[in-house]
Amino acid sequence: MHVAGRQDTVFKAPSHLRHKIDAYDGKGFANITAAYCVPISPGKSLVLVKQPFRFKSRFPALAFSASSIMLGL
Repeated sequence: MHVAGRQDTVFKAPSHLRHKIDAYDGKGFANITAAYCVPISPGKSLVLVKQPFRFKSRFPALAFSASSIMLGL
């Protein structure tokens, strides 16, 4: 199994999970995945996920903003 960098996972009951990959110095990126589980009815939940990225290179940021402009977001 290939590991990109230091990884930490934190779960705070009942509904918060955060997973962090920090490979900024070695591979040039860092990522945090935060997931929140929101109950909507018995036995059903809505999962909200946020994934901010950080890159050493300016290219990914330029590519994401260009695609957002082209898609009208």
